[in-house]
Amino acid sequence: MLETLNLTKRFGAFTAIRGLSFRVESGSIYGLAGYNGAGKTTLLKCMAGIYRPEEGKVLLDGANVFDSPARNQLFFVADEVISPLGMNLYKLARLYAGYYPDFSSQVFGRLCTAFGLDPSKQLRGFSKGMRRQAELICALASMPKVLLLDEAFDGLDPQKRAMCKDLFVRYIAEHECTMVISSHNLDDLQRLCDRFGLMDGHTLRLDSDSADISASYRRFTVTLCDPNTRITCPAGVRYKRLHQQGNILRFEAQGNIAAVLAMLGRIETEAVREENLTVDEIFLFEMEDERNDLSQIFAA
Repeated sequence: MLETLNLTKRFGAFTAIRGLSFRVESGSIYGLAGYNGAGKTTLLKCMAGIYRPEEGKVLLDGANVFDSPARNQLFFVADEVISPLGMNLYKLARLYAGYYPDFSSQVFGRLCTAFGLDPSKQLRGFSKGMRRQAELICALASMPKVLLLDEAFDGLDPQKRAMCKDLFVRYIAEHECTMVISSHNLDDLQRLCDRFGLMDGHTLRLDSDSADISASYRRFTVTLCDPNTRITCPAGVRYKRLHQQGNILRFEAQGNIAAVLAMLGRIETEAVREENLTVDEIFLFEMEDERNDLSQIFAA
């Protein structure tokens, strides 16, 4: 299990993470989303033991990650994959095999074949997507107990992305690995992950089981009998994108959806249509800055 407790990380006067606490259970995949600069990479580097936090701690199987005897079973794949001059996949594999005690040469060879990469070729001649694949090959061949992936699918074509997701699921099922993946592709995260976190600057705005993430978000399209009818916001509910044209009212709601339905039941309507929001739409609901009005940018 991997856990953060009241984690705070600063860079000078800038606070990247403040008081962040959450846990990732063994044998599960946690998806981490957020806008650029939200703190995802900083969080992953703290969890990997690369950054030492100013406050709080990261626990790996109950021990501080900096002192944990299981640290050599934790693998971090950074967003920017470095390809040193003269390095090929064989040399990279030997480098990792010297640190990770369970590194498997057999798994390494099978993965090189599956991805269609020549391990004798220079990494600097690889495309961005191929370098990403090379790092993922070494990560999985190291047979880690904890795998942290920053923008795991960046640069991968759809076929390789699907292959990686299948490999991750198989590896988790067979080896009880703890996995944290950050990605801008929210659809990938929802389909792959058991749990989902949405970072908003210093902390997690949302931390939910993937199956339940849309339970408290809805889009409503209401046909009013009287276009002058005004709706109220029940306690514990937030509205966004409220728009009315004639007797057609559209809005998105988060919170106590039963209270919204009860409120709509008390007014005269011809029809009420209710829809779930996608993960992308939930992200926009939570992150959208309504003060950022773009309507006048191109006005004369």
